[in-house]
Amino acid sequence: MAGSGILSRAWDAMARAVVPPSDLPTMPDVIEREVIVRRGYPSGDPRGRASSREDIYSATAGSRISPQRQRDYCRRASEDNPYAKRAVRVLASQSARYGVTPIFPSSNKRAKKAMDSAYLRWLSQANIDGTCDFNGIQAAVAEEYFAVGEVFVRRHVVPADRAADLGLEVPLQFEIIKSEQVPFESFKAPNGHRVVDGVELDDYGLEVAIWAYAKPRGDTTLVGSQDKVRLPIYRMFGRASVEGEILHIKRPGVGRRGRSDIEAARPKLGSFERYSKATLTRSEVEACFAAFVTESDEQAKANENMPREPGISDEPLGDIEDTEDERLEWIEPGRIDYLKKGQKIDFANPQSSGGLEVFARETLRAISVAIGVPYERLTNDLSKVSYVSFKAGEIQFKADVEMFQWLVLVAQFLAPAMAMWTQVGWLVGKWDRVSPETVNFGMPKWESADPTKDLSALALEMQLGLVSYIQAKAERGEDWQLTMEEIEEVAAQAAEKGLPGFLPAGIAGKAAAGIVDPPPESSDVVESDQDEPEGPKPSGRARRAKR
Repeated sequence: MAGSGILSRAWDAMARAVVPPSDLPTMPDVIEREVIVRRGYPSGDPRGRASSREDIYSATAGSRISPQRQRDYCRRASEDNPYAKRAVRVLASQSARYGVTPIFPSSNKRAKKAMDSAYLRWLSQANIDGTCDFNGIQAAVAEEYFAVGEVFVRRHVVPADRAADLGLEVPLQFEIIKSEQVPFESFKAPNGHRVVDGVELDDYGLEVAIWAYAKPRGDTTLVGSQDKVRLPIYRMFGRASVEGEILHIKRPGVGRRGRSDIEAARPKLGSFERYSKATLTRSEVEACFAAFVTESDEQAKANENMPREPGISDEPLGDIEDTEDERLEWIEPGRIDYLKKGQKIDFANPQSSGGLEVFARETLRAISVAIGVPYERLTNDLSKVSYVSFKAGEIQFKADVEMFQWLVLVAQFLAPAMAMWTQVGWLVGKWDRVSPETVNFGMPKWESADPTKDLSALALEMQLGLVSYIQAKAERGEDWQLTMEEIEEVAAQAAEKGLPGFLPAGIAGKAAAGIVDPPPESSDVVESDQDEPEGPKPSGRARRAKR
């Protein structure tokens, strides 16, 4: 007899659709039971035990148990723990540094020139609160991403009168919204959509908006700080490009909200902190030298009514009513106490466990691996590293940083932000063409420990045709066309002032200055000390005929 559960009914319905009822096979009985699975990350456990992470089938289900606790821990660690704070600073500085430079398309020379000049003027006015420029917004986005795993950026189209007062040619500004301003709340929105952890989902399960507090939390003087507003999420194309005003920057594939790598390093950060405190406490106890004096009967009777220390009441440390119950419960360096006759004190003798340096090094290595920062950059410890090993370790670190730059910083923030900027500029008539999808980005160049070797390798790659000049300039975060224009301007000024050798040697250097290298000498020419070269030597037959 077939079972009566969901699986049995589904099997019967499917079988009846393909075979006659008389030929149906018998579905074995299925015992349906409710299975409760424990899900959660280590940050969900107040003690940070790694064993609390069990049977996680998805990032969303696993992090929904305690997402706010995870974020709060990562925020506290990134601000209070020196190594977590250092890791966040290293990752943010290497990712954004002095800012990623947008390279506008060059198909329309007039539009490109207008965009380049307008961007330079708009750069310092991009932040709505005026604390930093657009490059500072990039650095703040990178820092928030590595600290708590997510950050929100809101666009503001400035009204015409306000833009005129601020001197904004392109009336667009951005506002950074931290994760704490978007509560982890789930409810049904007025339009019928579901809101999960502050993110609104449409009927297809796509993220269409967030619900954030209208004002930053924590300041009770702000009116309306408890009110929530709906902010549509921006998409580069379609209807969302017109209505959207919020960018949600997070790591792809981690659920509705972001997750920081600091959470993965929590067990090691806690172990290192506890071990450091234990070592410090042991050193303080070892430094305490206390003296104790045992009085005789006569001295005890003479000092019976005297306080233990001048200016301090003679009340006992134990029960106040029991004057005989005086106990010594704390010590300090240089303390001297008098004991009654017959009393005795035994001291614990803490022994040094040793291996502090090895433990610290190995723990910090594990922390650096979890967060994704090389040990040398996390600790500034270069005592046991060579140049070759340091360069080899930088290869993987550079790959990780570039992955964040192109897959998160550019894809989720810079490309949409420049799309907004070009669209608003086109609407106010600053240029006559909009093509935000063709905007390229030049990443900040990496500092080199040996620039001579790196430049020699780059020159060889360019000579062999493996790297183009355009690509080499883009990797340095520079626009190659602007560089050409600057070289042309310098060449014109040098020719006007009669300085033909002013330009450096290199691409367009000697050619622009009118310097032509002489052709290489032939290898068949033999140098001689005589003024005129000697003719060919006569053969042996010619010499004999001459005789």
